[in-house]
Amino acid sequence: MRECPEKGGDCLTARAAGVWKGNGMREEQKQRLLSLLRQKKRLLLTGTPGVGKTFLAQEVAKNGGMRYFTFELPMDAAFCEQIRQEGLLSAVQALTAETWTGERQETFLYLLDGVEALGKEALQKLLFGPLPEHLILITSRRDWFFGADPIRLPEEMREETVLPYDFEDFLRAMGNEWYLEILKAHAERKKPIPELVLEELNDCLYDYLLAGGYPTVVRSYQTLRGDLGGIRAAQKRAYAAIALDLFSEEALPAGVSATRLRQLLRLVAEASDRFSAPSFTAIRKGATKQQFQGELSYLLANGLLLAVERDGQDYRYEFTDSGLLRYFRTDYEPFLHLEEAPCPKYILQQYVYSTLWRYQIPVQSWRSGRGAQISFFSRDGSWALDCSNHRGGYRRNQQSFLREHPDTKLYTCGLSPEQGLLYVALEPILKQISERKRLTDTHY
Repeated sequence: MRECPEKGGDCLTARAAGVWKGNGMREEQKQRLLSLLRQKKRLLLTGTPGVGKTFLAQEVAKNGGMRYFTFELPMDAAFCEQIRQEGLLSAVQALTAETWTGERQETFLYLLDGVEALGKEALQKLLFGPLPEHLILITSRRDWFFGADPIRLPEEMREETVLPYDFEDFLRAMGNEWYLEILKAHAERKKPIPELVLEELNDCLYDYLLAGGYPTVVRSYQTLRGDLGGIRAAQKRAYAAIALDLFSEEALPAGVSATRLRQLLRLVAEASDRFSAPSFTAIRKGATKQQFQGELSYLLANGLLLAVERDGQDYRYEFTDSGLLRYFRTDYEPFLHLEEAPCPKYILQQYVYSTLWRYQIPVQSWRSGRGAQISFFSRDGSWALDCSNHRGGYRRNQQSFLREHPDTKLYTCGLSPEQGLLYVALEPILKQISERKRLTDTHY
């Protein structure tokens, strides 16, 4: 199995090493993709169904002033067969020849959506044949490229994974860009954000944790605020798109079961608030973790789950999108009573894990003999992030950790359920982590 390439360096450099730009990961990805296209690089966009891959590719083309053609391969079996027979370059040029108005064909951008419809073996062969100069391939089958027996990419092709919206993208999609300007000013001037603005940001964060980052759900959420039934229906439609593309039996690799995939997702959701490894025997009598290794690898490769390690082994699993976690848990109740009770800690924990995952920062968990836990411990042991609530053995926990790991830099952030997890705390922390500085308490 091929490891996913380390993209964290570029991402961390752009987002955390300098002054925070407040653009959102999706906006920065647009700029990066356009730059690659201008360097004559061909692109492969991967990501779960419904995450906005095709829309992102079209936005990049528009921002670059390019004329483009979009081909929906799963909807045209005859065209897929033509591509297999003639090759990518000849097939797309033959299909679009009548549209030219004297311009050179080399100046046009081709977007081929759903390239998995060509078949894995045929796609591997086609990638090393003649290709259009400007080309974006789009697929939801990331496991074809980062799983067992992966498809090799030509040297001039770059892969980009499209993720659900982060919080900045969510603010922009909801029409709240002005918050980003405030956060940017805060990051540059290092001045406290007014308490009223923090409260409003916290409300926006809870909106994000409820809706999740799938664009179709976010668009529905703009008109469905307060309608939890409508929000759940939108999340169900997003999940249905994922299930249709990734969980159909004919599309699954050998040894992976659609039934077990659904069981596994529900198990991870049910275990999310127990802060422990899921009990795989809870699915059915006699079930073991080993029986779900194929399903776990499949979900991890396709970006639905992320893994947290302890002692070199997977300790627990989290959803990469809070909206899907809401859908599987059906726990919308906490969002009805946020003014009366704090947001449950497991919801905030999932948010921090998924944010670090977006930055491609590998983390693991550490637990002392007394049971107190350092939440995020880098895999190479160089740093740790403690999101404690400053109660109980908070200081003893840190002292114990530093005694056991004298060369590790410890970063602390007061992200307790009582305070509410404020997004603005993460950017300064990740910036300092990238610079390998030691933090004291950093909370707002």
